[in-house]
Amino acid sequence: MAKLVILKLGDGNFDRGFPVILQVGEEGFRPSIEVTGQLPPNSEIVEYYKHWQLIYRSLTRQSRLEKLNAKVTSSSELIELIENCRNAAEILNSNLESWLNSETFRPIKERLLEKLSPSEPIRVIIQTADLHLRRLPWHLWKIFDRYSLAEVALSSPNYEKIAKTNLSPHKKVKILAILGNSQGIDINADRQYLESLPRAEITFLAEPQRKDINDSLWEQNWDILFFAGHSKTDKEIGRIYINSTDSLTIGDLKEGLRKTIGKGLQLAIFNSCDGLGLARDLEDLHIPQIIVMREPIPDKVAQEFLKYFLSAFSSGQSLYLAVRQARERLRSSGLDDEIPGATWLPIICQNLAATPLTWPGNHKKLKPKYFWLVIACVAVLISVIGGIVVAKNFSLLSGWRGQSSEIANNKSYQNPSYGFKIEYPSNWEFQKIEDPTTQEVVNFSPLNELNSKISSQVRVIIMVEFLNTNMSLDEYRKSSENQIKTFLPDGKIIESSGTVLAKQQAYRLVYSGKNQQNDLVQKMEVVTLYKRKAYVITYEAEVGKYPDRLNTFSEMIKSFEIIDSDK
Repeated sequence: MAKLVILKLGDGNFDRGFPVILQVGEEGFRPSIEVTGQLPPNSEIVEYYKHWQLIYRSLTRQSRLEKLNAKVTSSSELIELIENCRNAAEILNSNLESWLNSETFRPIKERLLEKLSPSEPIRVIIQTADLHLRRLPWHLWKIFDRYSLAEVALSSPNYEKIAKTNLSPHKKVKILAILGNSQGIDINADRQYLESLPRAEITFLAEPQRKDINDSLWEQNWDILFFAGHSKTDKEIGRIYINSTDSLTIGDLKEGLRKTIGKGLQLAIFNSCDGLGLARDLEDLHIPQIIVMREPIPDKVAQEFLKYFLSAFSSGQSLYLAVRQARERLRSSGLDDEIPGATWLPIICQNLAATPLTWPGNHKKLKPKYFWLVIACVAVLISVIGGIVVAKNFSLLSGWRGQSSEIANNKSYQNPSYGFKIEYPSNWEFQKIEDPTTQEVVNFSPLNELNSKISSQVRVIIMVEFLNTNMSLDEYRKSSENQIKTFLPDGKIIESSGTVLAKQQAYRLVYSGKNQQNDLVQKMEVVTLYKRKAYVITYEAEVGKYPDRLNTFSEMIKSFEIIDSDK
C-alpha cells in the first residue's frame, strides 16, 4: 500500500530550532499516525549551504541563470574549484545527516522506520515556507537509501484544491511549452525531448511576447505548462526571461494562470535556474504540482534531467519516482563529479490537496511476465497428471489472475437507511440482513466458481450499531477487544492499530478464534464512529484462506463511504 509521509516544520529558525509534526497514512486517506519532535538549533547548516552555493555558482558557467557567471581562468583553477565544491558538498551533507539524527528528532525517525516498508511507494512531503529549509538537499537523508520507492517534495503550509488531478487514460496531454531567452544555452534539445512524447499535443511559443503567453493561458485548456530558458529568484520573487529583452514574474501572469489552473492545469515544469521563487508564487495560486531547480543549473544537466524524467514519466513511472530516477541517472552518469551538487537541484512542489499527476495510457492491464510460457507449462502438467489436476490447476491459474479482476470490476451497494455505500466485486453477491439484534446490515461473499453458489468460507460483514451514549473510538475498541477475549472460543488478538475508514479516524483489529462450527477462523474488523453510530466492517475467512482475499477487502474498505443525511 502506498504511503504518504508529511513532515510539518513549524514556526522557528536555525537559531532556535524547528518544531516538527510527523503524519503517516495510506495514500488517499487521513493520517493514521501523528508524532511530534524537534529539530534543534543549527545555524551552521545555513553557512555550510552558502559556502557550497558560492563555489557551485562559480562553476556553473553555462547555466540557465539570467546572465552568465564569470569564467574560470585556467584548468588548474577549475580543478581546485571542483575539489573545493566537492568538499563543501560533503560537509553540508554530513551536517544535514547529523541534524536529522538529533536526539530530539529521533522519535520521528524511529516511527518512520517502524511504519514504512521498502516495498511500498512513499511520498515524503516537507511542509514549510522557509526558503533556507526548501533549499536543503533533503533527498540525501540516508533513510531514503532504505526506501528505494520513496521521493521527497516540498509543500506550502497553505494549500487548497482547485482542479481535478486525473487525466483520462484516452486523452492526449496538452502542453504549453514556452521557450524563452536562450542566450548561451541550447533549448532546442528541450523541444526535441518534448516532441518525442507519446500521447501529447504540444503548442510551442518560442521567445514570445507577454501577450502571446497571456492569450494562450486564457483561451485554451492545458494540462502541463513548460518553460525552458533563463530565470532567477531575487528577494524570493521568481522571474523568467521570455525573450532577449523582456522578463516576467508569476504575478505578471497571475490572472491567466489562475484561469488555466481552474480549468485543469496540473503541472508546471521550469527547466531553468533558481526556481524556488517561481514555485512559491505558483503555490499561492494552488497549482497541483510544480518541478523547479533550486539553484542555477548547467545547461547539460537541465537537458539530461528533462530527457530522463520525461522518458520515465511517460512510460508509466509515477511523477515522484520519475524525478528520483532521473536524478539517480544524472548522478550515475558522473555529472556530480564535474559539478558537485548539480544533481541535487530538481525538486517537486506539491499542493497537498491534490493527487499526483499520472501520464495517460499507462493503466492497461498487462499479462504477467512470461504468461504464455506459464500457460504452456500448465498444459504439460495437465496432460501428464490427469483430469483431476486439470480442474485444480486451472482453478489456481484463474485465482492468480482473478484477484486483479475482482478489484477492477465492481458493483455498488447503497443503504440510505443505515447511511453508507460500498463497492464490491462483480463476482460476489450480497445478502441483506438488517438484524436489530446482531446489528448486522449486510454481508458479501464470493460466488463459488464451480456452482455459482455463495461461498461460506469467506465473508465481509457490515454492522451498524446505534450508540446510546457518547463513546470515544478508543473506548469502543477496548470494548471490542474484551468481547473477543471473553466470548470467542480460543480468541486471540493478533493486531490492534489505527487506520482510516470513510475519511474518518478508525481502528483495525485482527484476531482469530473458533466459529460456531468449531472451525478456526481469522478476522479483521475496521471500525469508525460517526454521529453516534459505529460502522464495523469485518472480513472473515478460514485461517488457510484468510490471505486470499485481503487485497479485495482492502479495496472494499477504500470504497466505503458514509452518507450523511444531514447534508
